[in-house]
Amino acid sequence: MKYKWFYPGVSVLMFATLYIAMALEFSPGSFQTLVAVVTGLLSYSIMLTLVLISIRPKSIEKKVGMTELYEIHGWMAMVIPVAILLHMIIFWSGLENVITLNLSPASLWGYMGVIMLIIVMLTGIFVLSDTFIKGSKALMKRKGGYNRNFQLWLHRLAIVSVIAIYLHMANIGFLSDNQVFMTLLTVYTGLTLGAYIVKKIHNLMLPKYQIVRTEKITPAIHEIELEATKGKAMEIEAGQFAFFRFVDSEVGREPHPFSFSASPRTKDGNLTVMIQEDGDFTDTIGQVKIGDKVTIEGPYGNFYPEAVQQSDKPMVF
Repeated sequence: MKYKWFYPGVSVLMFATLYIAMALEFSPGSFQTLVAVVTGLLSYSIMLTLVLISIRPKSIEKKVGMTELYEIHGWMAMVIPVAILLHMIIFWSGLENVITLNLSPASLWGYMGVIMLIIVMLTGIFVLSDTFIKGSKALMKRKGGYNRNFQLWLHRLAIVSVIAIYLHMANIGFLSDNQVFMTLLTVYTGLTLGAYIVKKIHNLMLPKYQIVRTEKITPAIHEIELEATKGKAMEIEAGQFAFFRFVDSEVGREPHPFSFSASPRTKDGNLTVMIQEDGDFTDTIGQVKIGDKVTIEGPYGNFYPEAVQQSDKPMVF
């Protein structure tokens, strides 16, 4: 349970240290200014943390669970629009001045960051997650009609938004003149973007597997067996899943999560997944063929009780 507060704690830590560094040289002259500063720094701290969550670190996922991580991501993200709206209205002395587009360098970068952020939030709320729309049949039905791969690319504008808002703060006089603040801001931003880039490079260099068998075992379920092209296949536990990226197939190349269906102790060591046709990507899974290359990011998942590893007795779930 305590690990669920890890990422919110990271946000609070970044926010607190940035605020203290700012307060060393700048004192808000009014309560409104204080609220504007707090909401701006809090929004940025949460944005950096959401990027860190998107990296899907195994050590934290194993303690919390991927579903819970996505829920934490969603709830933290909902703080951002409220905080940024307050920040903009107060700093521009009213919403009407926000709309008039004061194009100073700081404002220009700020507007760009907010526009990118709006796109990111819309794709997250209405397409990539159902946390906030699962109570509406109409919205859930509409969700299935969007091109998920395209929406994922739009969602990556979060990185552009982070860079734009960093430049926004770097062009605000009382912040850019504060060396302690700018050092902390640059370190937090650099580490976050660096971790994101390293993760992307790591995913591109993942060992490749090749499809050795495909079978349509029901009218809507495909079974795909994969073997490692070099070395031994990854070790898995029953109940785990991974993100599969079909490198040279006719289907989309965005990674998708699927659960392993074969026993982790098969003699040949091959990996097997069963994929149900249930969306714009899985509906095309029948186009994959033997010999196609696949990369697998994982394994993830923490649903495997210790008793399974310690006893030969059968367990039914």
